[in-house]
Amino acid sequence: MDMNTLAAPAAARTPKEIRDRRKRLRTETEVQVVENLPTDVALAQMSQERRSVIITSDVIHLLEQALEWGWSVVSACDFAGISEDTYQGLIEDPQYRIRLEVMRSKVMDLSRKNVFEAVEDGDLPTSKWVLERRTPEYSPRQRVDMTVEAEMDDAALLRSLERLAAASRERSALADEGEELSQDAQAMLE
Repeated sequence: MDMNTLAAPAAARTPKEIRDRRKRLRTETEVQVVENLPTDVALAQMSQERRSVIITSDVIHLLEQALEWGWSVVSACDFAGISEDTYQGLIEDPQYRIRLEVMRSKVMDLSRKNVFEAVEDGDLPTSKWVLERRTPEYSPRQRVDMTVEAEMDDAALLRSLERLAAASRERSALADEGEELSQDAQAMLE
């Protein structure tokens, strides 16, 4: 990729160029976690160090809090004021990966515990809900009947059938051609 391609507006770049640029930026970006660093100092350092992102303990706390509440990673990153790429760089560190995975699982663990306790306490609606989702024989069956009525005159019906027949012939021709190519390739290999 040349420099003119990188300078081109995003709309002029191809999707592959955009993916390559993001990958390159992601590998060049270094994520630093600095405990007890005021946010304004972190922002000043971040502007001086072009490809280095400094994450304060406040940002980590906001990220953990949002994940603990059951928010998606995208929403949690927005809440904490970081990009998803920064989040990906952060979870490359095993210490933070484990911490953030624990936070993400907390809301599900708590939900499971609440459902279990409700069933254990004899809550009939919750018990039915669990059975419907976990056991096929208790799942409510939904039957959907659909009737589609379309009026076509004979000429329109004939045109549709001709298009269908032409597509079928084309598909058969392609299949035959593929079979011939496969046989030719087999013959060349032998």
